Parts: sequence; C-alpha cells; structure tokens
Amino acid sequence: MVADLTKEKISQLLENPDSSKKLRQQLIEMLGLPLDLERTPLHACVTGTNFCNGVLVEKVHFQPIPRVYYTANLYLPLEQQGRLPAILYLCGHWSFVSNGISYGNKVRYQRDGITFAKNGYACLVLDTVQWGEIPTDHRGTSRQAAWWWNSIGFSPAGIETWAAIRALDYLCTRAEINTNRIGVTGHSGGGAYAWMLAAVDDRVKAVAPMAGIADLETHVIDGLIDSHCDCNFPINLYRWDFTLVPALVAPKPLLMGGTDADRIFPLETTLRIYRQTKFLYRNFGAETNLSLVITPGPHDETLDMRMAVILWFERHLKGEYRSTPVLQQHDIFTPEQLKVFSTIPADALNYNVAGEFSAFHKRQPPQTLAELQEVLT
Repeated sequence: MVADLTKEKISQLLENPDSSKKLRQQLIEMLGLPLDLERTPLHACVTGTNFCNGVLVEKVHFQPIPRVYYTANLYLPLEQQGRLPAILYLCGHWSFVSNGISYGNKVRYQRDGITFAKNGYACLVLDTVQWGEIPTDHRGTSRQAAWWWNSIGFSPAGIETWAAIRALDYLCTRAEINTNRIGVTGHSGGGAYAWMLAAVDDRVKAVAPMAGIADLETHVIDGLIDSHCDCNFPINLYRWDFTLVPALVAPKPLLMGGTDADRIFPLETTLRIYRQTKFLYRNFGAETNLSLVITPGPHDETLDMRMAVILWFERHLKGEYRSTPVLQQHDIFTPEQLKVFSTIPADALNYNVAGEFSAFHKRQPPQTLAELQEVLT
C-alpha cells in the first residue's frame, strides 16, 4: 500500500509540479515543524575565535527554539574577497567526550570545515542535539522505549531539521555570506538532515547528502530499521516511502553518495533510490543536476567522497570546474579551541527537547472524524 501511495504521489508531482507544495507541507507536518515555520529570536552569540593556517574559526551558539541551545563552529578564510558562498555542514553521530565533558560532534568534523574555508567558503559545522555540548537523549524509541514521543508528534528528525533551518537563518545574517549561494552536506545522520532540509527550504541551492537515506524495503523487509537512530524517521502520518524526499529536492543540484560496504545504508539501496531519483530529474529536464559518488569502504566519510563533495559545490555554487581543490586531512584545532561554552547556560532545556519542541509547534490532533479522514486519504 505504501509503495502504491508513493508511486501515486510521484505521478502527481510529474503531472503537476505545484503538487510539491502539498507534499512539502506533509513533510513539514510529519517532522513536527511549526506549520507556518514561525520563528522565535535566535539569540545567536559568538563566544570566541581562533585562527590557524589561514583559517578563522568562530565559536557560535543559538536557540532554534527558546532555551534549547545548539553549538557550532563557523569556519572562514582569513583572507576574503567579496561575499562568500556558504556551506552548512550537518554532523553525524560521532561524539567527542573527554573527562566526562562533551565537546560536540563538530570536533570530529573540523576537517570538513577547514576544507571549505581553504577553498573560499564560509562553513558552519553544526552539532546535533544528541552530541552537542549539552548532550541529550536522541534515541527514544530505538533504545529507550519512549513511544510517547510518537504520541506527541516528536522525532529527533524534526528538531534537527528545524535547527538546520535556523542555522540558515543565522548564516543569512552574516555580512560575509552570499545568501544566494548556500549548500548543505553531511554524512550518515548529517546526510539524513541534509535531505530533509533541502526538501523543505528553498534557500538551499545545492545539496550533497552522503548516505543518510534508505527506503522502506531496506528498513522493513531487510530489517535494517533496528540499526538506525530515531532521527532518520519523521512520524510517517501520510504513509510515505522515503524515496519521496528526493522528489522534493528535485530539480536542485543533488549529489548522492555512499560507500560500497556500508552495512547501515547498503549499496543496493543507494543505487535503487538513485535510479528512481534519476527518473524524476530526467522528467524535470534537469538530469545534469544529479550525480552519484560511490567509494570503496565501510560506513565512513572517505577522502574520495569528500573530494567529490567539494567539487560538486565548486561547480554548482561557484560555477568552477577545478580539478585539485584543497582537501584538509588533519585536525589543526584542539577540542578546547572549538568548544563554545565554558559553562552550560543555567536556563538550558535541552534535557527535555522532546517536550519543548512538541509544545513549540503547538500541533492539535484531528478534532472530528472528517478531519481524521482528510489526514488518512
């Protein structure tokens, strides 16, 4: 049934591109985002800076919803000429904890931020709510039997996508940045958020999600759903197969990627979704906006993958076809140099992110049988 519904929705999208508005609104609802995407003040703050090897890094925090703090590092080239294209790098599930202190995922992904800065981009590397400097529970249904999350319409996919939207809001306040040239990328969990963000936010002009997506055949029939975190799954009220997400990204420049021995996002799944997505891009007359990179290796962000990503953005955000961009292979900043907070804000509510986010979006369940039937059809 789900496969048939998905095919029907894709057929409608091809016949009437305006139907993407309805599908996008469904995704917004399933993610638990505010239906009108209403914002609250970001209260963004830079707590310090460091520089090394021609790269400046700023330590940033902001509040996507009141009193829920996200931490990030903004990488900039020390020498800037004009306004810069920007990359939002969304971190995967790779923590950095030392002596009981969480420094955030961003410490693990500094090479990506440095790479983009050395190639003339601004790059905001964003922590997740699970493994930021104020870590909280991110695997409620997969490990904690917190099925009440579903009852209140909460999935970590929602808060992570909302934080990414607000991160774009922050980037758009920066005078250094060309807001017409924004790309998003990430690997694994970061790839999942990159897919969602590109599907719901038109400010993203090019996207390169590495891994981060699988279809229901993989999750249910092959049984890999137990390998995945909650953040891969919106509350699937409208019975989507997740191949609909690329349909909402199209026809934006999209580089899909993975590795040939990935046990979490298997090669067969990646190829299957790519073929379906290629059909969409061909029908939109935008086949040159789609590409695929597969590199040898397990579930990992490989060097070849990183090279393909930077080349993709060079082409689609700068209009350049460079053959040898700079690829940073070693860390240059210590974890302490990247840490945003010296002390955790006393008013932080990250520990109750499920309750805070569900209260924030103020969603009401169907009140009548007619409203319920409208949702289910």
